[in-house]
Amino acid sequence: MKSLWLDRESQFTSDAVPEEKHFDTIVVGAGLTGMVTALLLSRSGQRVVVFEARTLGAVSTGNTTGKLSLLQGGVLSALRSQYSLKVVKAYVEANKSGQAWLTQYLEQQGVPFQRRTAVTFATTDDGGQRLRKEAAVSRDAGLDVHFSRDAGLPFPVVEALELEGQAQIHPMEVLDTLAGDIREHGGMIVEGVQVQNVGSEHPMEVSTSKGAFAADTVVLATGSPILDRGLYFTKLEPNRSYAAALRPPAGSDIPPNMYLSIDSPTRS
Repeated sequence: MKSLWLDRESQFTSDAVPEEKHFDTIVVGAGLTGMVTALLLSRSGQRVVVFEARTLGAVSTGNTTGKLSLLQGGVLSALRSQYSLKVVKAYVEANKSGQAWLTQYLEQQGVPFQRRTAVTFATTDDGGQRLRKEAAVSRDAGLDVHFSRDAGLPFPVVEALELEGQAQIHPMEVLDTLAGDIREHGGMIVEGVQVQNVGSEHPMEVSTSKGAFAADTVVLATGSPILDRGLYFTKLEPNRSYAAALRPPAGSDIPPNMYLSIDSPTRS
């Protein structure tokens, strides 16, 4: 099943493979991370190209839930189990900065998005325990979370944790806007170019399916590690979620918020 975000007629047309061989920065991956990075660098005056092996937003961004939320299931308590509170707070502050930048950018560009309360809920006692642990770490990290027993869902929950003032977006509309802005600042976005290797000398040689290029800086903004440095690929754990799109009966109330279950111990 195709993602609801990707199930549309694309408004994006790729740039041609550039004849130019050297760039200030090559960004690998045309998802939200790569495109925002490319825009900021282009705005600073750099000559930037984005290489995408598939199509704009084809992987993580185009298959996301569209939530722009600081409440992320069991992520903070999982981080706290391995790192100091200082590290968890730094993670939260970085997320706050990213969220604030993107919502401000969308407001400036006239791209619609919606403010919503984020809700993490539990339907089991085990899930409730994990939820209480997440709440404690969230508060320690500076998030104004609170519990609710009425999550607005059409089934009973043991407990629900809420964080107000979060956002939901149409990720492909965001990417379309970023693409236009990148091009206005002299950047390029090229689909169908798979980056195969990045050299370690300066300038770095970037081997691709469409030939070799060079750059002073290379940003890997891919969902999975594509190089064999640091053995990061051995730490990659595949995970897949499933979603169903339903048409509610006429006159029924749709739950108003953004929801995420914490019941499964292996997923957030």
